[in-house]
Amino acid sequence: MPPLNGNPEFGRFKNDARLSAEQKQLVLTWIENGCPQGDAADLPPAPKFVADLRMPEPDAVIHVREESFEVPATGVVEYQYFQVDPKFTEDKFVIAAEAREITNSHWSQ
Repeated sequence: MPPLNGNPEFGRFKNDARLSAEQKQLVLTWIENGCPQGDAADLPPAPKFVADLRMPEPDAVIHVREESFEVPATGVVEYQYFQVDPKFTEDKFVIAAEAREITNSHWSQ
């Protein structure tokens, strides 16, 4: 829930995403009760991910790194910085970009 910059002292704002006192208490009660899942039948359907890129055939595919980066199931992972050299020799105008894991891709650099 993004913060709303409008100050409620100065009126009501359209699309105000703040929680009411009752909603805040409901969340606190849920936490105090151990965050129970609730009825699985009430869950929304799981998202369906596309198997391929969502944009048209790209002009360039830039791989961040060749080796995989394993994320442990528990613990803290320090923030990672991955440097990428697209090997462009001139300025480029980007109209679309898609970031995703692609393994066994038929696209080459």
